[in-house]
Amino acid sequence: MVRRSEHFQLVQVGGGIALAFALKTLLDMSFEAGLRGLLEHSLGQTGADVVGGLILVGIPLALAVAIVWFLSRFIRRDYEASLAELHHPKLACSFDASDQGCVRQGQVVTFYERTMDGVMMREDEADCFRLKIEAPHLASIVNASGHLISIRRNNDLLFEGDLPLSFVGEDGAAARLIAPGLPQYLNIFAITEHDRIILMAKGFLGPGSEPYGDLLIPSGAYRFGVVISSPTAHCSVALVLEWSGRKADAVLRASRSAPPAA
Repeated sequence: MVRRSEHFQLVQVGGGIALAFALKTLLDMSFEAGLRGLLEHSLGQTGADVVGGLILVGIPLALAVAIVWFLSRFIRRDYEASLAELHHPKLACSFDASDQGCVRQGQVVTFYERTMDGVMMREDEADCFRLKIEAPHLASIVNASGHLISIRRNNDLLFEGDLPLSFVGEDGAAARLIAPGLPQYLNIFAITEHDRIILMAKGFLGPGSEPYGDLLIPSGAYRFGVVISSPTAHCSVALVLEWSGRKADAVLRASRSAPPAA
């Protein structure tokens, strides 16, 4: 747990004294330059000394106290916000077509396809589409995992369930540590050179396989509901694919709304 410095109050007092001394030095110069003459003319030398002393001590002290108080409030609020973030960490998920981590072209993907001779393993060159998963603040997120929970085409529900998704990497892990400043990328689907959409989810065998069949072949607006969850945080996003049947014309964007429920 993050602890506040035990010497913070001493720092406040010391900073206030140093600031008051600096302000007093500046005010001394101004006072000697012109203000003393005005006070002596109005109050005499004794009165000018008394009032000048009050000004030279009171104004720098008041300004120093005000500045230190304001900075202390700012630091306290920032500290409390940081502490709250550690107790309630957050996940962020996004898609940006200009991010090379979100869109990787010319990748070789392996998938299974049902044919007349049974289920066959295939390989094809494809563009892979991924979600960027981040821990936007101070706390790391442990055991974050991604799940495809729904697919819609033109608002018609095609699939509802839980297909585990894998993170980018040689291990193809289903769960990862998400550390601040070190985003991870979650595989969603790929579009092959032969204009096939391959869901990069465990349990999805590919075009023509059961129970998904020809799920992603017709043209339309496909909406993929994705949830990223962990023991301490979660986030959700809907990816919308405008699909005409050709990879060259495909447009993918993230929707701000949460994945729709059935």
